[in-house]
Amino acid sequence: MQIAGKGESHIHYAGGKLTYAKKEKAAKLVYNELEVPVAGECSLVLDDGTQVWVNADSRLRYPVQFVGEERKVFLEGEAYFVVAKESKPFVVSTSRGDIRVLGTTFNVKSYNSEPEMQATLVEGKVLVAQGQREMELVPGEQGTVSASGEMAKRAVDVDEFVGWRKGIYVFKKQPLEDIMRDLSRWY
Repeated sequence: MQIAGKGESHIHYAGGKLTYAKKEKAAKLVYNELEVPVAGECSLVLDDGTQVWVNADSRLRYPVQFVGEERKVFLEGEAYFVVAKESKPFVVSTSRGDIRVLGTTFNVKSYNSEPEMQATLVEGKVLVAQGQREMELVPGEQGTVSASGEMAKRAVDVDEFVGWRKGIYVFKKQPLEDIMRDLSRWY
């Protein structure tokens, strides 16, 4: 299915994936918003080639074309990113903080109904920022930002936090309440 854009691009949807093809360079930012319902998932390829898998009960606001000094998207919920290498930084903005990409592959979980935002790094490097404070993550680490703004970093089993992208759900030593909350988004 081909969806006509607002003059700046063509939007194509096939096999559960949205992709964009530029018509011409845009002069201003025009945003799309992808809302994935409970029990849903969607993947898309952004204008710069970045691949994004958006999990259930999530919203991603992103430009049709990236314009300016940074590539910025806005997330409420959970998404897995494989960021295309480019000279402009890639930023995922959530209600609790931003994730600034210095590398490529990571997961962000930031539901407003949960006590913290989590950024889990698979490959490369990212900075998790909350106001003026920042922490750098290396592969196998997770940075968290609580609703009160407290930041923490820990080593994690990455599969526990990114398996959902492949339909694998891993729960290790988690309270039943947390497991049921996550499962209620998928089923």
